[in-house]
Amino acid sequence: MIAPTQIKKPSNWQDFEKLCKLLWGEVWNCEDSIKRHGRNGQNQHGVDVYAYVEKYGGYCGIQCKGKDDYSNAQLTEKEIDEEVQKALTFEPKLKLLVFATTANKDAEIEAYIRKKDIESRNKGKFKIDIASWEDIVDLLERFKTTYKWYCNNCQFKDNTDVSVTFDGEEEVIIRPEYIKTTTHYELIERKEEYFGVLEQLKKMNLSFQPMSPIWDRPSKIDKRWCKLHIQIENTGDTVIKTPKLLVFF
Repeated sequence: MIAPTQIKKPSNWQDFEKLCKLLWGEVWNCEDSIKRHGRNGQNQHGVDVYAYVEKYGGYCGIQCKGKDDYSNAQLTEKEIDEEVQKALTFEPKLKLLVFATTANKDAEIEAYIRKKDIESRNKGKFKIDIASWEDIVDLLERFKTTYKWYCNNCQFKDNTDVSVTFDGEEEVIIRPEYIKTTTHYELIERKEEYFGVLEQLKKMNLSFQPMSPIWDRPSKIDKRWCKLHIQIENTGDTVIKTPKLLVFF
């Protein structure tokens, strides 16, 4: 894995906006609905990227501030005040405004953001937060899809694997019970009294079907069901969205 300090900052604001869109799409679990706001030159009301976030029960916005890494440019209090004022005009009303910046972490700016956050909450307005470059890198380390896109190389090695056990055992031998029920018949010699019985039945207009030989008798076979308890565990580090288990006997 590349060390966090080795992840370079975007070279232009377009790439930074796209990075924020993809990253917060994962963070907010809204990859399909998060959008970049308008187009270049339009009034964006202090919001570059927005999405409806279930966690916050409303729309959340991101103000992307790309800063020159070589001049150590920082986000200023004046910029924060201006963008907060613009964001108040965003429709529908925001629940959260995040300042995402390529500038390095700065204690004074973070303290000012906390101050503005409390002021905004007390007025019944949106929450305010900041994500400096080090914070963004931390998020990238957690959300691999955006990390792979940004770094252009898969620094995470996907380990896709499952464990299949049978009542806790990796192997199992099944011994189902097959019960065959056979009825045995015994042939006896026909005696005179036997023929006398036949004559009496004929006189009474009754019929008698002689017993068929043993080899003609049907036998009953009961193939019983055998329960097999299978436990499948995802032991990899990727989500298996469409699992399928094939069992061959």
